[in-house]
Amino acid sequence: MSRRLSRTLNVLLLVAMMLFITCSGFIGVTSCSSRNFEPGIMLTFDDKEIENWYSARDLFNKYHAKATFFITRSYLLTEDELSMMRALQEDGHVFGSHGYDHKNAIEFLKSSSLDDYIKEEITPSIQLMTEKGFEPMGFAYPYGSHTSELDHTLLKYFSILRATVVTTSEVRIKNLNKAYISKNNMSKIIYGVGIDDSYGNTLKEIMEGIDRAKKNGEILVFYSHVIKEKPDHDEKYVTSKSILEEILKYTSAKGLKFYTASEIGNLVE
Repeated sequence: MSRRLSRTLNVLLLVAMMLFITCSGFIGVTSCSSRNFEPGIMLTFDDKEIENWYSARDLFNKYHAKATFFITRSYLLTEDELSMMRALQEDGHVFGSHGYDHKNAIEFLKSSSLDDYIKEEITPSIQLMTEKGFEPMGFAYPYGSHTSELDHTLLKYFSILRATVVTTSEVRIKNLNKAYISKNNMSKIIYGVGIDDSYGNTLKEIMEGIDRAKKNGEILVFYSHVIKEKPDHDEKYVTSKSILEEILKYTSAKGLKFYTASEIGNLVE
């Protein structure tokens, strides 16, 4: 074998090794499992607002939008709510877990073990949701409360974990890097930015974030709770239907994809 050919083979071997290391990922992070990666947004909704979410069904369908609904206290679901969930599932929406009883993980771990948290919040939620026909592929931390140890453990149960990240007076949505998934920095631990009225992020700022996602080829993750036109007296965590429609319309007009937790999970496998 010539010296030149030997050097060429060594270089190719080194490149292959570098690609393997990069693509194998560390602590839920990967940069090469980017098949079918397109810029877009991921809409997520937390808690158990089934009727409110279902009321936006026609709106989602109008813009061919898909969302992920993270359910807590699934033991309280009524037959009517389950029927609504099945209809949403048939439309292409996805359901995930938001804990069995919406416990703050960090507060829980101050007095109990991680094993206790799994036994009380995770295992029964997965079992009950699966029995009802909604096997959860993803998990959203109640209150966005998590640790790296929790992340590591819960990735044994879910393909994707969603925490939260907040805007500040200095850092608005368009500069909130944690809320974006990029092709070269993909993780099974994602962060959503709140769009409910109580989070103080304007429609203009939300649209600026969507513009960034399109420009940079990223996926912007949002989270919300209640969908209704007007909040009841002193009700927090509401996204109005009119604001939601503007988000759906703008995203659709920009030609961006609506991602579910399952699709994000598949991208980062």
